[in-house]
Amino acid sequence: MNKTKVIEVPAVSLERGASLHRALISSVDLFAQVRRGISLTQALESSPKDIRSAVQSLSYTAFRFKPATLKLLATYIPKKMSDEVEDLLVLAAATLYPESPNHYPAHTLVNETVKAASDLPKIAHAKGMINAVLRRLIEHPQDFDILLNRHQNHYPQWWTYKLQRAYPKEWQKILKTNLFPAKLFVRVNPKVFTREEYLEELRKVNISALEIPAEILKLAPQAICLEQSMPISKLPHFSSGGVCIQDLGAQMAGHLLSPKDGEDVLDACAAPGGKSTHLLELANISLTALEINQGRLAKVNENITRLGLSAKLLVGDASKPELWWDKKQFDRILADTPCSATGIIRRHPDILYLRRESDFVGLKITQQQILRSLWDLLKPGGELLYVSCSIFPEEGEEQIQLFLEEHPNALRLNSLNQLLPSEWHDGFFYGKLQKLT
Repeated sequence: MNKTKVIEVPAVSLERGASLHRALISSVDLFAQVRRGISLTQALESSPKDIRSAVQSLSYTAFRFKPATLKLLATYIPKKMSDEVEDLLVLAAATLYPESPNHYPAHTLVNETVKAASDLPKIAHAKGMINAVLRRLIEHPQDFDILLNRHQNHYPQWWTYKLQRAYPKEWQKILKTNLFPAKLFVRVNPKVFTREEYLEELRKVNISALEIPAEILKLAPQAICLEQSMPISKLPHFSSGGVCIQDLGAQMAGHLLSPKDGEDVLDACAAPGGKSTHLLELANISLTALEINQGRLAKVNENITRLGLSAKLLVGDASKPELWWDKKQFDRILADTPCSATGIIRRHPDILYLRRESDFVGLKITQQQILRSLWDLLKPGGELLYVSCSIFPEEGEEQIQLFLEEHPNALRLNSLNQLLPSEWHDGFFYGKLQKLT
């Protein structure tokens, strides 16, 4: 599942013309949109620009801690709250967690939250109760400590059970890792800078980078990890195509597929274009970027254009190549399939609320259809890289095993297989196949 990356930033100062209560009101609207099935990434675009970074930081933090916060609030408020009251309290309470990047003086938080409630017609009547609950939360910080130490409190029950079954030894570590924002990585464009050259560009503007362990860096040699998150506009040479924003784990895809000069390459399910641009940076190839949605394909085009690259862009369904394929086979195919996105919830915590356990059945079928369809498009001797940003075996290892059983002309090559979320990268599955002659 490809999603446009949103860079998480610390809460900006709200004293410069924008108020906390406005950010809370806008965040409540975001919560309502997610409840209707809209992704937080998409909903964020509707927030006023002057407070967008604050809204982003508030809402992302609140989504991470929402299940635990609701359990705590239930001990204070025994009766069912309206959605709007619940959302406002969750947003305000999230600023009180020790790990939150958004901290305000107690009186400011209470006053601005009550003011936000007053300006929301559906919940203005509840501002007295909201005032009392927030004051109790402030007076009992030890309640947060109890919840934070039980990581399963922060997830839907089905999610925790599913993770425990899949990873009986690692499940608690995964839960803990996913509670905190992922690091911000950039990918240096080798057509413009070496990695060391761009590090020097960062030093010139006093932007610090963290040292990446050598064994990790060799898998993504263009990656730089920034010490602090920041708006992309502050990154030197971003607008001119010197760097891209891309998780370190996602940067591994291009190197695993390893395109060679002169090859014909297909990037199926290409939006938002991070992997497409990476493939074009790594070799002089003829790239076809396929995306089922015209709007998402426009994002691919935007990224390719910014980097001064070129590719053939096609609107089409990867599972139905008969509708768009010109019968010319490819040397390499990147199959970045739609999936549960359970490996990237640090960047998209709303996935916990948008995803349902029943979704996995349909996703598995779609992934199988895409793999089978794309195989016919691959030249004999060619290579296909199956990618999923999921951590569950049915979307990774089990798909590869099923495909090998069905296709005797498929040879499994060495790859990274399942990557679980870590300090340095998101969760991905990489399975590499070669078509036998």
